[in-house]
Amino acid sequence: MIVAGVDEAGRGSVIGPLVVSGISASTSAIEELARMGVKDSKQLSPAQRSKLYPQILKLCKNVSTEVLAPSDIDKYVEPKIRLKGLNYLEALSIAKILSSLDAEVSYVDSCDVNPKRFAKIISDIMKKKQRLVVSHHADEIYTSVSAASIVAKVTRDRHVQKIGRKYGDIGSGYPSDPQTIEFLQKWMKRELSVPPFARRSWKTWLRITPKIEDFTLP
Repeated sequence: MIVAGVDEAGRGSVIGPLVVSGISASTSAIEELARMGVKDSKQLSPAQRSKLYPQILKLCKNVSTEVLAPSDIDKYVEPKIRLKGLNYLEALSIAKILSSLDAEVSYVDSCDVNPKRFAKIISDIMKKKQRLVVSHHADEIYTSVSAASIVAKVTRDRHVQKIGRKYGDIGSGYPSDPQTIEFLQKWMKRELSVPPFARRSWKTWLRITPKIEDFTLP
């Protein structure tokens, strides 16, 4: 049987893309991935993820990834032009990925507080019946989702590293990272604009802009 798993990386970050990845593989290949140590990417070091990444690509039947730029995310989050919200944008990406994987059963990590509701949104977008299992902490429960989480995380890390090489030390890109906040504060003082690689719709700017004289977000 062919099973699929889908997960994302970078949902809460203020810098860089949101990456949604999916994999499909035979049940025997999934068992092999588990023996190799594939588990939720958050439980692995960067070195471990990098080592497992090519092995996942080799063992899986299909791998599909959607990279959502900050500008894409803002279109669904900014109040003035809200298009059903970030959950819906992620559901669109998941539906596209699942359609390309063509698995008999697909496991998805739910970003919605209501997994059943999120599953229905995905199914409605796909417009075809598919055995879909959507749950919280799916990346900790199902090896297929764990593998997808590693693909998503490695892909996003590479994008963040590319931004860092071009613009300087941006940290992890998350609002909880002091290095990221310091970078954004310095950028705003110098450029008086939101970086093109950052999400302007994030409330993070409310923490930053009051400290920058004569600056108002457009």
